[in-house]
Amino acid sequence: YPHNYHFLWATATLEGDSKTAIDAALKTSQKPPDSMMSVCGYETLQHFAAIPLYAFVTFGKWDEILEFEKPKDDRPYIVAIWHYARSMAYIAKNNLTDAEVEIVNLESYRESETIDSLLIWGFNSAGILVDISCEVARGELEAKKKNYSAAIDHLKKAVEYEYSLQYDEPPTWFYPCRQNFGAILIEAGKYQEAEKIYRENLNEIPDNGWGLFGLHLALLKQGKTKEAAETKERFEKAWKYADIKLTSSRVL
Repeated sequence: YPHNYHFLWATATLEGDSKTAIDAALKTSQKPPDSMMSVCGYETLQHFAAIPLYAFVTFGKWDEILEFEKPKDDRPYIVAIWHYARSMAYIAKNNLTDAEVEIVNLESYRESETIDSLLIWGFNSAGILVDISCEVARGELEAKKKNYSAAIDHLKKAVEYEYSLQYDEPPTWFYPCRQNFGAILIEAGKYQEAEKIYRENLNEIPDNGWGLFGLHLALLKQGKTKEAAETKERFEKAWKYADIKLTSSRVL
């Protein structure tokens, strides 16, 4: 039953429909009984409980993240993702000191055997998701500091970790790292590399609005006006149900 809401969250996210996506994310988290999440064999339900945090990051709901109650300590995977979401919120708010504190807390969970042994639906270790979140947060923090070389290194690692995940629907990691990576490459003035990253993203998820918007920007920056215009048309069609306006391929 929660799986249906999980899919609604994922598909509405691809359309930029934040209202539907966030509502579905909250319902995903509310359907599994809380008491079940610590029962042997059912720990994977913790992933459903983390979906609102992922949704809030996607759509830039920073105040909602900072107001989100800390999960129980006996559920370290969700606690780690809570620190990740908080780090992204502080980066967005330009509070880099608190962002660093949250990232350090997040990184302390990278060696957790409990998290590593938690398999999401029996396929992917939650430890890989923590690894991805660490690299994305570090990369975005370095980008905010204009340390683009370091930021790019972190996002390359995030993409590699994401690529190591086994296929699942919806994807186990909530948001293609290439959409963070491409945005940072554009900020760094590496427009040709950004174009390549967005084309890879669109090859994996054809005609998704986030990737199309990023590709449009990368093409414009290179003076490829005809291709940029064609891409913008594709973006507008993909984004027709959206309730948010993009300035980048990720909200930050």
